[in-house]
Amino acid sequence: MSACDDKQIDPNSDYIVFGHAYGYCMGNCSLYFKAENKRLYKDNLKGAYGFPESDSFESKALDQEDYQLYTEHILPVIPSELLAQPSQTFGCPDCADQGGYILQYKAKGDTLKNWHLDTNQSALPEYLWELRDSLESVMLTLAVKYNQ
Repeated sequence: MSACDDKQIDPNSDYIVFGHAYGYCMGNCSLYFKAENKRLYKDNLKGAYGFPESDSFESKALDQEDYQLYTEHILPVIPSELLAQPSQTFGCPDCADQGGYILQYKAKGDTLKNWHLDTNQSALPEYLWELRDSLESVMLTLAVKYNQ
């Protein structure tokens, strides 16, 4: 894909949801965050698994440092190859109780796209490896901060 064809995410009008979920666990088995209008929001779900709805998030934005984690570690590594893909699953998320990463993308005037990524790097196409690593790191940091 050429640089001219690269899809760019506009933080002023688009939104991204990212997070992780585990199917067989005790307690709250998922944690999602929504980046929209240059702010980050935590989900208000309790134990839900799968893709959250757009209204499944707290109304109060999180600290700006949490949004910075997203803008510095996730946003720059979302590959344009992924944004060009339709909704799909990569690998076999949670097939072996390893959980999975969720990524949703909604561009202004476009349909919502949902991607479910395996946590095992070897199950993913190489262009998703850096994103998977960043999701793992950021989700660990945010899960510890929000006791999940």
